Amino acid sequence: YVLNQLQEEGYDIVSISFTMAGQKVLESPEAFAKWFCAIVGHKLGIPNQVEASWDDLWANNFNITNYFETYILKDRDQPLVLALDDTDLPFAEVAIANDFCQLLRGWHEEAKRGTRMSRVWQQLRLLILHSTDIYGTLNVNSSPLANVGTVIALGDFDAEQVTFLAQQNQVSWDSSKTQKLMNVVGGHPALLQETFDRIQQGDNLEDILKTAHTEMGIYASYLREQLERLAQNPTLAQAFKTIVNSVAPIQVSPSVTFQLLNMGLIGLDGNLAKPRNALYRQYFGSRL
Repeated sequence: YVLNQLQEEGYDIVSISFTMAGQKVLESPEAFAKWFCAIVGHKLGIPNQVEASWDDLWANNFNITNYFETYILKDRDQPLVLALDDTDLPFAEVAIANDFCQLLRGWHEEAKRGTRMSRVWQQLRLLILHSTDIYGTLNVNSSPLANVGTVIALGDFDAEQVTFLAQQNQVSWDSSKTQKLMNVVGGHPALLQETFDRIQQGDNLEDILKTAHTEMGIYASYLREQLERLAQNPTLAQAFKTIVNSVAPIQVSPSVTFQLLNMGLIGLDGNLAKPRNALYRQYFGSRL
């Protein structure tokens, strides 16, 4: 909806998912830098000039910036919206994460400097979409792009929104089913959508909820991914174990709170941490 609205307002739109890059590209800083330039140019119908313009004397970020100034943004008649989806993939790669964040931050700052090149960078609008689930595996106490632009977080849905989502998915639904589902998964958008997808395929809500916390349940893959991320950070795992085994919300350190909150594992009651939903308490309580 947002991209359609921007297009109607006269913006050029380029949408890129980093799932298209592939693991080899994501593991090589230079390959990633060249791919990024090439894919944006390709989406705009610009001939690939990456190899011709690349200078190994310069850092990758300089080469990317030069490519954008020379080929992507030069002589634009209307602003360009660059929508970057699945940005958590490069954020998770140690070899490229820091440089890529510095690149995006640098572009944001350049547009505000009031220099000759600022006018060029004012033609670019960045829309960065990423999951924060990976924060438990990163050495971060803040967002990789903290204080850059406006952050819009997708929070938990309330009962009215859950019912509306069910209607949008065209499943047979009523308020009692909303309550039963939220008693297990809360307002977690991804788990709610997974539920409605399965109901559309013929699954029964009662059966879904009965096996929700098991390895046979429809949420098992997602839950295992989170368990694996926790296994990579024993400090977080121990803190979350304490949280899920506590009857009442408890105090944990600010850094642990930040990471667990952004992993989507906890909710807050004031400054006190609690499991995000009953499913997490049951699943992780028996596995940590």
